[in-house]
Amino acid sequence: MVEALIKAAKNGNVQAAKVLLERSVAPLKPESALVELDASGELSNRVRAIVGAMLSGTVSATLATEMLAAVAVASRAVPEVVDGTRAIWMVPPEMPLEEWTRQAQAMART
Repeated sequence: MVEALIKAAKNGNVQAAKVLLERSVAPLKPESALVELDASGELSNRVRAIVGAMLSGTVSATLATEMLAAVAVASRAVPEVVDGTRAIWMVPPEMPLEEWTRQAQAMART
């Protein structure tokens, strides 16, 4: 079968050439680049740095989206020290932070 595909591709059969190429070469996958941004301080500074890098062409829109998603997750993380152990509690995305804090404080009292 492979020999028939090779012969057909050599005779100009574009479909046969495509099948051979698809089966012999792995498709390219996008990779995230390592980007250094000055994003010190508050989360809003990080968002500005990411959007600025995207607008200037330093990072792609896809990479900026990934970076903004990471910032969004970080913004929902609440660090806490319990019995000398550091813990990070993740606030459910559908719950406002104030509501989560109120519920966490109520649970801590019981």
